Amino acid sequence: MNKILIRPLRFEDASVSWKWRNDPEVWEHTGSRPDIVVTEEIEKQWILDKLKERNSVRFAIEVDDVYVGNIQLTNIVEKETAEYHVFIGDKSYWGKGVASLATAQIIRYAKNVINLQSLYLSVRQENNSAIRVYEKSGFVKINDDVKMILDLSKVNAPLVSVFMMTYNHEKYISEAIEGVLMQNTNFDFDIVIGEDCSTDNTRQIILDCQRKYPGKFKLLLHKENIGAMANQMAVLQACTGKYIALCEGDDYWTDPYKLQKQVDILEANENIVAVATNAAVCDFNGNTIQKEKIVVSPDNKDGVYNLHEFFSKGIQYPTLTVVFRNREMDFIKSKMQYLSNPFLGDWTLWVLLHTLGDFYFINQVTASYRVNPNSVTHTVNAVKRWEVDFMIRRKLIEILPAEYHIYLKDDTYAYHMMGMAYRKQKKMDKFVYYQIRAFLNNPVLFFSIYKNKFR
Repeated sequence: MNKILIRPLRFEDASVSWKWRNDPEVWEHTGSRPDIVVTEEIEKQWILDKLKERNSVRFAIEVDDVYVGNIQLTNIVEKETAEYHVFIGDKSYWGKGVASLATAQIIRYAKNVINLQSLYLSVRQENNSAIRVYEKSGFVKINDDVKMILDLSKVNAPLVSVFMMTYNHEKYISEAIEGVLMQNTNFDFDIVIGEDCSTDNTRQIILDCQRKYPGKFKLLLHKENIGAMANQMAVLQACTGKYIALCEGDDYWTDPYKLQKQVDILEANENIVAVATNAAVCDFNGNTIQKEKIVVSPDNKDGVYNLHEFFSKGIQYPTLTVVFRNREMDFIKSKMQYLSNPFLGDWTLWVLLHTLGDFYFINQVTASYRVNPNSVTHTVNAVKRWEVDFMIRRKLIEILPAEYHIYLKDDTYAYHMMGMAYRKQKKMDKFVYYQIRAFLNNPVLFFSIYKNKFR
């Protein structure tokens, strides 16, 4: 498992790559071997010349921030095609899947950023290992020389798509993106970002990140503000991975092996529909408020949880930690459009996913949830939130089997009483609010303790 990224080739890369040019083993299977001894100065001039070309783009391949090879598109015909090349100059990284993951990124760049329709390459027939890499990436042989072509309309989907929606997250978005880019995985993933016409510098920061690491992003840059729900649906629609990992633009991941741990569980257990972890809580400046976010009451043990336990234990999976299967997305999207709202979209999603299978919870802190005082959750009128919550739970009763209705009815009534309290008192002490949340599924205890507060 490594962090593998492509980034623009730089002049100073010559201090490493000139040594590769003089290693005959590196050039064993290519026809472009130099016929002179390449010095560092010659390599620097070569890079300068190539970076000036208007019909090529050249990138360095980095493994855990170590420069190990080059990958490029040459002979680019605008909006049509280009010739693809890759080589790993550092032999200690041969046979480790580096070329495959770098290739997935330049393919994504060719399709999503410069809007090409196809790529082609030439490879020697005896270079079987390279041919296998190209075929795995979707290239198809068209003659025996061997020439191969990739139709970019038929490219392989990444194993994971990272869902990220953002609006006015100028202070936070870089940290959110870096937390995803640092992931060490043995699979390909992309980052799908819906930027909803921010009034601050959020969009420019995202574009800068794409220029720095051009192979990881699929950007939805809306021309006008479409709102949180429409943005959410647009990003979900653009996530083509087998799995979808969630991370809002003002939260961030802290564990570089987060995705790998979760995907390993999903790949090994077909009955598991989603994997969540624990998370820390920080304020809007990044200062830790709570080292662990309480998720499963009372013990927060690793393990499998079903829908009955989700309701009865009052489980609240941290949204920024969840990775779930994409196979039922048509079902999820249709139900979310019917049920959801700006306040309870994640809770509703957990319920719907639980109807398709169980969740696995890992009690490890892999991310940090930012309590943002400017978010919708913290600024919207509380009574309105509970009114909408009441309506959603009533709609869920129409969808879910009868065995789950008791949870929804009890919760609905308790939340309704909380809304009534707000109407009467205009405000509620924070301690009272959290105590009520703790007793949502025990209405008898709820009324015995708080009946005097609601008169």
